Amino acid sequence: MAWDMTRDNYLMFGGNDAQVTPLGDTWLLTYKPVFVQPTENQHICLGTNATFTAVADGPGPITYSWSVNGVPVNATNFPTAQFFFVGGTALTFLNAPPQFTGTWTVTATNSCGSTSHSFQVVASQCNLPCGRI
Repeated sequence: MAWDMTRDNYLMFGGNDAQVTPLGDTWLLTYKPVFVQPTENQHICLGTNATFTAVADGPGPITYSWSVNGVPVNATNFPTAQFFFVGGTALTFLNAPPQFTGTWTVTATNSCGSTSHSFQVVASQCNLPCGRI
C-alpha cells in the first residue's frame, strides 16, 4: 500500500483468490472525491448555450459547486444567464455572458472532504472556432 500525495488517496496492489493464487489487483482507496472525468478548457461563443461536465468518484453522496473567477455560479451573480443543473455533475447555461471568460472551478464534496478542478474558458464573439481550446 502506498500514499499518493498528488491525488490524495491510497493505492493498494496485490491480493489472492480463494486458492491463494496471486491476482495482482490494484485498488484505489479514496476518502474525498477524485475527478474521473474533469472538464477540459473550452471556447464558447457569447450568447450561446454550453454545458460543462465533471464527474467525481468517491464514497457516499457527492455534491458539486461551480464558480468562475472565484464567483459562485448562480442566478444572483449572473442574472443575464440561465442556468440548469447547478450543483450536479453537469452545468448547462443559455446566453453566455462575457463574464464567463476566465478560470472555472468545480468542487466535488462528500462527507470526508472536497476536491476541486479548474479549467479555462474563453467567451468571445466567435473570432475563434468554438469548442475545445
